[in-house]
Amino acid sequence: MNGLITDTNTGDLLIGRGKQAEITGCEAQVCESVLLAMRGEFKEFPLLGAEVRQQLGGCVDPFWPQETKKMLRACKVAAETVRLNEDGTLTIE
Repeated sequence: MNGLITDTNTGDLLIGRGKQAEITGCEAQVCESVLLAMRGEFKEFPLLGAEVRQQLGGCVDPFWPQETKKMLRACKVAAETVRLNEDGTLTIE
């Protein structure tokens, strides 16, 4: 999937050579946005948001990986498996 991407340091639209916006693969950026978002942050899609920070601080929801995979697929990201390991690392394949 191609699209506009933002600079990871500043959050501004990434501008390339010739003062034009960069259009490149944006799957990683979409994944990050969905994982970090709280439900209701995307006003057009109020049920979108994986709330990953809540999974790190407390009791892990056993249905969280499946729900996150559905959210990523709804955003056109091909995710076959989503795993939250015991050490806190997240794997998306």
